[in-house]
Amino acid sequence: MVKLLIGHKGSGKTKKMIDMANSGLNTVKGSIVFINKNSRLMYDLKYQIRVVCMEDFEQITNVDEYIGFIYGILSQDHDIELIFIDSVLKHVDINFADI
Repeated sequence: MVKLLIGHKGSGKTKKMIDMANSGLNTVKGSIVFINKNSRLMYDLKYQIRVVCMEDFEQITNVDEYIGFIYGILSQDHDIELIFIDSVLKHVDINFADI
């Protein structure tokens, strides 16, 4: 299942995603991954959530590489139940039609 949080800048989308990820620890039995543009939100998330900072992966430049990167994360850990991606349109050259 895919959920999209869409809204204007400053409408609280990131805060809602952080709350969803933190509360997800109470309901899921597997792992949670939070993909963000940088490490700014690392301390807002509980320590059990794996944070992936896209600044560390500058070689990912297009949508195909980005999808392959997500497949790689999933293949590394088969217990992943939730993946949160914040600001996906700002990570690489992805437009709304690609989503």
